[in-house]
Amino acid sequence: MRVASACLLLCALACSAGSGGPRAGKASYRVEAECAGAVPDGDYRAVGPGGDRIQGRYCDGQRCGVFTFFSGDPEVKVAEFPYRGRRIEGTVKVWYLPHTAPESPHRKLFVGRFQGGRLHGEVRSWWPSGALQTALLYRLGQLSSGSAWSAEGVELDADETFALADREQQSRGRLFRALGSIVSANPPRCDR
Repeated sequence: MRVASACLLLCALACSAGSGGPRAGKASYRVEAECAGAVPDGDYRAVGPGGDRIQGRYCDGQRCGVFTFFSGDPEVKVAEFPYRGRRIEGTVKVWYLPHTAPESPHRKLFVGRFQGGRLHGEVRSWWPSGALQTALLYRLGQLSSGSAWSAEGVELDADETFALADREQQSRGRLFRALGSIVSANPPRCDR
């Protein structure tokens, strides 16, 4: 049984222009940031096309704490990424964009814990309907066990589960890089 990846759907939506989610690429964001001299140190806020918004914090020039990405409506979260330096550290949460789950616009897509920039611990993902898609266990970036279900609720065998987990990890990586690239392309300016 071939199962589509829900993360791939969100990545395609979040990474494409006019998607209703934060846009990667050359879009210009208006950035407000606190600085200590010439070094970013404090709150960071970026507002982009269509009202997309990013809130986060820098500590001594490095991302620290949670960076939250919102779509054009400030009340619709797209993702939360906790950073320590250049690495994701802590629990990441990603939500479906409202038009992908119109019956429940704040429906979670993915929740997973990262340690040292790698998945570590329980990872869960959901179908747009809200049904559980995967319940996986990672140890320092390596999948150790898990279960997965089709959109119809049929449990997948181990090979299908591991194949789905691999596809999801690849699409999550693209999504994380796309959202992170927005911050990288719109850094705090402390030299003004």
